Amino acid sequence: MRIYLIDQLNSERRVTYNLFLRMMGCVYFCAFFSLVFQIRGLLGSDGILPVSTYLAAVQQNNGFLSYIGCPTLFWFSCDNTALYVLTISGCLLAICMMAGRFLPLCALFLYIMFLSITSVGQEFLSYQWDMLLLQVGFLAIIASLLKTDKSKILPALVTAFFFYLNFRLIFSSGVCKIASGDPTWANLTALLYHFNTQPLPTPLAIFANAMPEALSKVVCFLTLGIELLIPLFIWLPRRCRLAAAIILALLQVAIALTGNYGFFNLLSAVILLPLLDDDFIARTPFRKFLATKPELGSKFSVAGSIFGYVLSAIVLFNCLAEFSGRLFSEFAPAPLRFARAMSQTCGISNSYGLFAVMTLERPEIIVEGSDDGINYRAYQFRYKVSRPEQAPPIVAPNQPRLDWQMWFESLNATYGEPFSARRGLNPSPSPWFIAFLTRLSEGDRAVLDLLASNPFNEKPPKYLRARVVNYTMASPADLLATGRWWKTAELGTYVQTGAGFSGH
Repeated sequence: MRIYLIDQLNSERRVTYNLFLRMMGCVYFCAFFSLVFQIRGLLGSDGILPVSTYLAAVQQNNGFLSYIGCPTLFWFSCDNTALYVLTISGCLLAICMMAGRFLPLCALFLYIMFLSITSVGQEFLSYQWDMLLLQVGFLAIIASLLKTDKSKILPALVTAFFFYLNFRLIFSSGVCKIASGDPTWANLTALLYHFNTQPLPTPLAIFANAMPEALSKVVCFLTLGIELLIPLFIWLPRRCRLAAAIILALLQVAIALTGNYGFFNLLSAVILLPLLDDDFIARTPFRKFLATKPELGSKFSVAGSIFGYVLSAIVLFNCLAEFSGRLFSEFAPAPLRFARAMSQTCGISNSYGLFAVMTLERPEIIVEGSDDGINYRAYQFRYKVSRPEQAPPIVAPNQPRLDWQMWFESLNATYGEPFSARRGLNPSPSPWFIAFLTRLSEGDRAVLDLLASNPFNEKPPKYLRARVVNYTMASPADLLATGRWWKTAELGTYVQTGAGFSGH
């Protein structure tokens, strides 16, 4: 097995990594382009969670260490113009990367720019795929430097890192489901709930949700089998590795067909590319399109190789720290623990595990306004479930981050007081949600632009309330008969505000 693994790591991957880097440009473009239209309403000076307010609080609490603990270009300027400049520049650099031009510089600056946004994005940029993009983006910098290295050591290291990342990402997703103790995974009923309760389903989810229970259990068993067993094939001989890459890619396609998960599925498929090699790519139409460019000049080769080895040492250090687990955190010297913390801050090392505990219900928050406190009209969101007759959208790889965050807030509302105290929890509305309601009460245009419709165009409402309604996906037969995708049941009122409301 050791010899097979060495052969795999030393396989020729010039064209493969060229394809990988160009596809990373595509992922970065999806991430930045989506943010261009949301960044002001989410993080702008007149947005829900202004960057300026966040950085001021960070600096007040941490002083000079703020610049280390919150690595972002927005320390230089964080007004709305700076937000637009960074996101639009990210789009342009991503296009350049897709074209295969200036790959090392594009990879480096795109990583820095996305890190700058996630460092200040608070709840809106804290999803696992945001962290995964940072980790893969860091590896992409090293991959972009492979042409500068004349030995086989750096390419073998990078390939080993991708083998490990793919293994850890998928295997951890399977392990967390088993380790969580969630009974729905243990008795294979998780998919009876998943398609109905996931944040943003697609129209196909209604058919997946209608699967007979026996078939649903079989699919659940296969899902766990893929996540727990197929990653092991990555470390086996070439045919097994190629089979693993194809199966894992098909898993991402299946997930994308029934749910909108932003750029996650695309990114998860792109990082499978290093599992392939040039012999495999040569059998595809990509070969001529991805003809390798001339080598960089010698004056860049030495510097590029050194930089690549330094970055590889950082990644290797974090892999070893992850592998050792608690031993590292308890016995490592303080400087090494600091280096580890900084790596996590910069997204170089992360933990993963999706849907460890299955949600059994689908609560949705309906935000409404009123001028008299009696007659309320609802604000319509662009993509989240609201009107029962409205079909689920197809929106990925775009990620509507407000709509996603509303799903999490709905869970916070449902699994506690004021109207579900029987669940034994006692949450209060999240600060970001109070800030969101405050912006609505002010008629803030940047935040209203994140919504599909505003029933109070002339002036903001005097009263606001947030109701929680439970949604259950209709069967295909009910959909055809009634035209309604969802059945609803009122749960109660989550937040009620009076005239002059201010949540700040």
